[in-house]
Amino acid sequence: MLSSNGKDMTKEWKQLVAKGKTAKVITALLTELEAIDNDEYLNQIVMLSYRQEELKKKVMSELVTEGQAKVDQNRINNALLYTLDEIDDEELFSGQPEAVDTGKDAPEPIPIENLTNLDELKERATYVQKELAYLRKEETMTLPGRGLFALENQIKEAEIELDELKDKIRNFA
Repeated sequence: MLSSNGKDMTKEWKQLVAKGKTAKVITALLTELEAIDNDEYLNQIVMLSYRQEELKKKVMSELVTEGQAKVDQNRINNALLYTLDEIDDEELFSGQPEAVDTGKDAPEPIPIENLTNLDELKERATYVQKELAYLRKEETMTLPGRGLFALENQIKEAEIELDELKDKIRNFA
């Protein structure tokens, strides 16, 4: 689970870089930086994403030696770690919403059609937005497989519910 504290997030991302999960960190950062609309760091991460993809293509096409690929990957990792330090210093993610505990203790949601007033609809929409942010963070941290498939389905369900809530809020009379 990804922590909601900005310092914890960057620490976890650094640990992932150390484990060779650079692409996952880049994907997570792209999502987070787009969400807070920070173009300065978003542009840096987009460039690192491009370099990572180009390196992957060169390796697959055997256009670089193994040694050169390691050097290039280390350069990407170093730039990513430097950017994470800058983000950490600015406490960029410290104001992000708390992750929602979506475990078994969460109450069973009331069907949307049973929500009768605007405040209930807005409260539910806020909850679903936080849940969706949490699920998307979890998705970036999950390796391919059954767990990822389940998360993707939960994300789709939450997106559908959020769209329904937004429509109901817009049409509330």
